[in-house]
Amino acid sequence: MKILVVGYDGGDRRIIDVMDMPNMQHFMQSGITPNVTEDLCSRGWAALTLGVHGRESGAFYTKPVLGSPGEVTQSFGMADVGLLPNIKPIWQAWVERNLRVGVMNVPGTMPATKVNGFFVSGAGGGLKTSGLASLPEDAVYPPDLSQLILKEEYVFDRRFSVSNITDWDQWFNMVIEMESKRIDTYIAAAKQYQIDAGFLALMGTNRIQNLAMYEIEQIIEQNGEPKSIVQEGICDFYKKLDACFGKIMDSLQPTYQLVVADHGQAPYLHSCNPNVFLKRAGFQSAATEPKARLGNLAKKIGKNLLPGDLWHKVRRRHINVVKSFSKPDIDFIKTRAFSERYVPGIYINDDERFGGPVKIGTSDHEYLLNELIETFNASEEADIYGLSARRYRSNYPTAKHENLLPDIWIDHPDSVFFEGRGEFVEANPNYGPIKSLKSVSRDMWTGVKGRHPLVIMSKNCLPFVEEVGVTDLASIYNVAVKVAQK
Repeated sequence: MKILVVGYDGGDRRIIDVMDMPNMQHFMQSGITPNVTEDLCSRGWAALTLGVHGRESGAFYTKPVLGSPGEVTQSFGMADVGLLPNIKPIWQAWVERNLRVGVMNVPGTMPATKVNGFFVSGAGGGLKTSGLASLPEDAVYPPDLSQLILKEEYVFDRRFSVSNITDWDQWFNMVIEMESKRIDTYIAAAKQYQIDAGFLALMGTNRIQNLAMYEIEQIIEQNGEPKSIVQEGICDFYKKLDACFGKIMDSLQPTYQLVVADHGQAPYLHSCNPNVFLKRAGFQSAATEPKARLGNLAKKIGKNLLPGDLWHKVRRRHINVVKSFSKPDIDFIKTRAFSERYVPGIYINDDERFGGPVKIGTSDHEYLLNELIETFNASEEADIYGLSARRYRSNYPTAKHENLLPDIWIDHPDSVFFEGRGEFVEANPNYGPIKSLKSVSRDMWTGVKGRHPLVIMSKNCLPFVEEVGVTDLASIYNVAVKVAQK
């Protein structure tokens, strides 16, 4: 095998350094580890597989729906890439260089691509999964690969919020089983289809870290020594995951080895809702529609008055009703600026993109930008929590998807996550030991994405790294292409 890329969702060196992971640690010591920084706006997996930022591909974690202020979408798939000239997935670049390829579980790749080799799609990019073991239709190519999938008992995905699991050991075992079966399936498929180049993505790290990052931070502070049953389970997970890494490298013996992550991992300490600041500073008007206001009030009352377990059951079983009660409390006819969940920035409610009151390109538009930045940076919360606003969209006037960019970017610590609810800045009430898994209602509980993804390459990749200049995930794509050309 010529080249193998193994991706870990949320892979973070801080975690690997303290865990019992001799295979991965030896690889780090013998290989090269470029320092990579991401903005957590562009989708990491898409940057790795397409070689461009979301500004060019449209692959954002969350993006506004133009013409519909207050509406966002997380949808993105490789089908969208076909509409973009001069952008091709890494597996297409490999095939064009006469390599047989094997791709498995990369998010946003439904339906499976027809390649010279094999392809198993991954979730993500807006594709919702139930967390069950079965694969969706059109997730496998060629069709006869399905026989191997069934034989190896391949697991498509596991997400805690839909698992109904209340026992830590059961959850750890389920996640490592998913990864172990994926590794075994990939090795078998790689040998059956005699591939030259491969890309395998593993999701288990993120599933554990988003839920239990508080406990992981404790393990880091304790230099890798677990001091509770939960922490012992976490350490055992990483030990078994490392064994999986050693198994795939020993079995396939790729000449060039790359370990990558779509983002790093950070503790989820605070949430930020810039809409609160915008209302307070007079840049935004609250909605006056009774239905919207009553809906948000009903959600608030339900969450505060119902017992925790009952509220989470209501939320899970009636998600569409809860979503209808979660619309932003904003009057977009009068509002001059707004923010969206998952986006660390502020959008000007201009007439061209959102039908808002601000006429783009006028002196009023320019004055509003300056006033917003100045007022935000002068706020008490910006000073306390290390937040800083700056121009963003105007820096990329030629980007294909510049109209999806926030006008203002908010630099922030990794531990601050941008929500569409709550106060301007507030502590995450869930950060701490999880007393009962029954109380956990979402996957992202004590952990969030970090800006520094894990990147390790075998030492023979050095000439390509020096030629490309690896600084972000998109540039790793160029390394993988140049390796194929050799």
